[in-house]
Amino acid sequence: PMNHCQCQGKLPRCSGARKRWRRRARKARGRCMKRAGWPGRKAAGYGGVVNVWGSSFSQGRGYYQINWPVVQLSGTNRNGIWSLHAGCGNYNGQDACNSICQSLTNTPMRRGWRVPCGRGYPSGASRLAGTCIYKHGPIDSRKNDWYRGRYGATKTCGNPMNHCQCQGKLPRCSGARKRWRRRARKARGRCMKRAGWPGRKAAGYGGVVNVWGSSFSQGRGYYQINWPVVQLSGTNRNGIWSLHAGCGNSNGRDACNAICRSLTGNSIRHGWRVPCGSGYPSHASRLATTCIYKHGPVDGRKNDWHRGKYGATKTCGNPMNHCQCKGRLPRCIR
Repeated sequence: PMNHCQCQGKLPRCSGARKRWRRRARKARGRCMKRAGWPGRKAAGYGGVVNVWGSSFSQGRGYYQINWPVVQLSGTNRNGIWSLHAGCGNYNGQDACNSICQSLTNTPMRRGWRVPCGRGYPSGASRLAGTCIYKHGPIDSRKNDWYRGRYGATKTCGNPMNHCQCQGKLPRCSGARKRWRRRARKARGRCMKRAGWPGRKAAGYGGVVNVWGSSFSQGRGYYQINWPVVQLSGTNRNGIWSLHAGCGNSNGRDACNAICRSLTGNSIRHGWRVPCGSGYPSHASRLATTCIYKHGPVDGRKNDWHRGKYGATKTCGNPMNHCQCKGRLPRCIR
């Protein structure tokens, strides 16, 4: 029989196939959600990938990265939610990573993508997926080549997919910014006092529903809250707290950004710096006795506030002397 036929030249791609995936990717693009506290994106279904979660998403120069990706498969031979074996970046890992990229933005995996060997996903990933599988290479859009067995448990997955890198730009979540701006507009200008400190109602980004400070001031293109104290609701740490800022590290930026987003829908001021030190002013203890922090990176999660007692407000290590936010703080409605 004729096992195959070979022809000179190049076979063109099927007309419409690429456009079809682009249409699906555009439709899914920017549709965001969360699962077990991990951010995620809707996907177009390339290779069967319909949802992608990760410990974080970040934009690089000409590419974006999903750390510790977890995928939901549909219309495949292995429907469900799975963590991924990457084979130290072999063709199985490349096939799965490329499917993620094509499904999210209709762009291929980043050229030269490398992922280290190792063992196990972070502990939080097991709340999304209990089992680790892989996609049989080579790189293609097949939906029926996912590993049928159980390659391993997520927490002990051999040579896991630490990250997946995709060419292009990851769009921002559509609607998310508008939604927070609407909530911030509703809360905007609603002022109050507590223990003599001025405060503002907030929209709930990251769980922040009220913000007090020793003073609020307007700068050039930004506003500042000195010695911020926050009230949290709908989080893993509801209550009123002073804040540890970590000398401006990722934990401090995460908490300050949550304040900014909740007050006016804007982000933390670029280049915000806060000094190291010890303790809030004495009066702050009348608002909050305990100092906590928000685990970075910067995001809108509500379940990543420090569960313990980081310290007393009056002796809080590397406290949040101030938080600076882009934009303008509106006057109080009287």
